[in-house]
Amino acid sequence: MRNADKRQQLNNSAEWAALARSLHLNRTARGLTIEQLARKAGVAHTTIQGIENGTPVAGLTTRVLVKIANALDIAVVARFVPFSAFVVPSGPPDVAEQEP
Repeated sequence: MRNADKRQQLNNSAEWAALARSLHLNRTARGLTIEQLARKAGVAHTTIQGIENGTPVAGLTTRVLVKIANALDIAVVARFVPFSAFVVPSGPPDVAEQEP
């Protein structure tokens, strides 16, 4: 599987969905619209909208996430996870993986 395919699976993963939900919940808990948060963080409103919608955001970096987090007065927590953790097997399982 190519890295681009693995990245796409990451974008569709539960991790990305959790990030989207967390941003939405934190923004709405503070009574901010997408546009208000974008101005406060100094990022494009399409960046906030894309993250919350779970769509790929061009130019999304850790620095951008930190700017958004600072605007919400929250922290960004990151971890390193191999792309293989998001790969869903496509095809029959290996013989070693089958139950007896």
